[in-house]
Amino acid sequence: MADTEVGSESRSSVGGMRRRRMISVFVVLGLIALVALIATLVFGDDGDDVADEPTVPAIDRVAADSTSSGADVPAGPVARSGDPNFPPSDDHLASDRIADLFRLDIDGDRRYAVVYPSQMGLQMLSSDGATVPELKVAVGFEEAVRFPLLSNGEQTWAVDPSDLSTVYLVSTQFEVVDIGLEGAVAFINPSIAPTNIGISSFGAWGPGFDVPVGSEIMGVPGRGLLIVPATGGTYRLTRRGVGVEKVSDDRVVAAGMQSEVYERCDEVLVCELYVTGVDNTEGTRLDVGVTSQVYISPLGEFVLIASGDVAQIIEIETGDRWDVAEGAISAAGWSPDGRFVAFVSGNDVVLGFPNDRRAERLTLPILPTSSALLVVAD
Repeated sequence: MADTEVGSESRSSVGGMRRRRMISVFVVLGLIALVALIATLVFGDDGDDVADEPTVPAIDRVAADSTSSGADVPAGPVARSGDPNFPPSDDHLASDRIADLFRLDIDGDRRYAVVYPSQMGLQMLSSDGATVPELKVAVGFEEAVRFPLLSNGEQTWAVDPSDLSTVYLVSTQFEVVDIGLEGAVAFINPSIAPTNIGISSFGAWGPGFDVPVGSEIMGVPGRGLLIVPATGGTYRLTRRGVGVEKVSDDRVVAAGMQSEVYERCDEVLVCELYVTGVDNTEGTRLDVGVTSQVYISPLGEFVLIASGDVAQIIEIETGDRWDVAEGAISAAGWSPDGRFVAFVSGNDVVLGFPNDRRAERLTLPILPTSSALLVVAD
C-alpha cells in the first residue's frame, strides 16, 4: 500500500513538471509572436511592398529593371550658387561659369546643351550650369524616335532639347540609332559575333541581319547606319530599312546629316581623304593625314581635324585653317545647325565657332567615360 502511494506521488510530481514546462513554452511563443507583431506595425512589411510594385512597359526590359532597382540613378544637379549663408564651392563656381557662358555668349534664338556620359550619369552643360538630369525609362517608341539619341555603345539615351531636366533611358543592352525612317530605329547588338542589327518600326520588330565580321558600323543621328565591311566600300540601309545598298567604293571615316568624309586609295595603296556635302557632291580633297581624327559638320561646310596635339577647323570651300585649340581630342560633336563644334580636350570642353573664329574653353565638372558626345538645340 505504501509503495502504491509513493508511485502515485511520483507520477503526480512528473505530471506537474510537464504542465509547467508546457506553460513556459506557450508563454515564450506568445512573447515571440507579440514582438513580431510590434515589429511589423512599426517597420512595415517589405515583402508586400515589393510584391505590389507595378511593372513598367519599357522598350528595354533590362533598362526598366536597372532604374527600378536603383542602378544607374544619377545624383542631383550642381545647382547655381546664391545661398548667402554658405560660400559657393568650386563645383558651384564652375557651374555658374558654364551657365553664364551659355546664357550670354552661346544661346540666342536657340538654346543649346552639350551632353555626355559620365560616372554620375549623363552630364549636361547648358544655361542651367552643370547638371545631371533626372533619368526616366522610355516606355514607348515615340519617346525614343522623336528625340536625339546618344549611345556609348552599350547604353542609349534620348534627350529632349525642350526639357533639359529629364533624359530617357532607351536601352542598357543595345546601341539604338534613328535610321531616318518615320517611327523606325535600329538596334545594334555588339556583344555577339557577328554583330546583329535589328530594325523596329512603330514598336514592331522587322527582319534583322548579321553584319560581316570585321565590319565597321557608323550610326549617324537622324540619318541612319553606314556599314564598312573589311572587304571595302560603304553601304547603308535601304530606304525601307530592309537590307543594305552600296553608296561608295571608298571607305567612309566620318559622316554628318548630309555630309561624308571618305578615304580613297589608288592602285599602289596611296590613300587620301576627301569630303562630300550638300553643295559638294564631287568631293574636295583634304590635305591631312589619313590617320587624323575627323569630325564633319552636318552640311559638310567645315571639318574638325585632330592631328597630333593640335585641333584645327578647316573650311572646305576655301581651305582656310584655324588652330582652335591644343591637345588631343577624346570626344566631339557638332551642333545640329553647324554653328559650333564641342570637343573634349584633356580636362576641358572647347566650343569652336568657325564663322567667328572664336573658341570658348571650360573646365569639365566631371570627365566623360566614353567618346560619345551630343549637342542638342531646341
